[in-house]
Amino acid sequence: MSRMTPTFFIQTPCRNRLPGRPLWVAAILHVLTFTGCGEEVFDRLPVHPVESKIVYDGGSLEGAIITLHPADESLKDLRPSAKAASDGSFRITTYENGDGAPAGTYKVTVQLCKLPSNADDTRPGRNVLPAEYASAKTSQLSITVREGRNEVPPISLK
Repeated sequence: MSRMTPTFFIQTPCRNRLPGRPLWVAAILHVLTFTGCGEEVFDRLPVHPVESKIVYDGGSLEGAIITLHPADESLKDLRPSAKAASDGSFRITTYENGDGAPAGTYKVTVQLCKLPSNADDTRPGRNVLPAEYASAKTSQLSITVREGRNEVPPISLK
């Protein structure tokens, strides 16, 4: 009885293998080595602490969202922002909580959204502040962030 060699043990000749196999292996290793695990990597601009207070008709605006809109086009993708504390004080955040904003001039927008009256409603509530403060085009508020610590005088809305 003759012995048959199973086909899966038959080796194919070298000429049928992928050409440039070492190059393929090197390319795959390169991609695996220099590819992150989903984290976005970008250059952070230096930021400077910015602290202030927001008031409206003499009262604080707890929960108001303060957003800085840069005048400098090179910073157009940044929107440093803060949420006002119970006394109206806030610290601007760009990358990490309270870290500040890059140096420059900014238009300031402020919004305070009322909570929906229906607990099942998932839409954001309406802004209870004058509409002029909600848009960088209409807001007359501005601040300049300088290098170092910035203690901005209270921002008063009318």
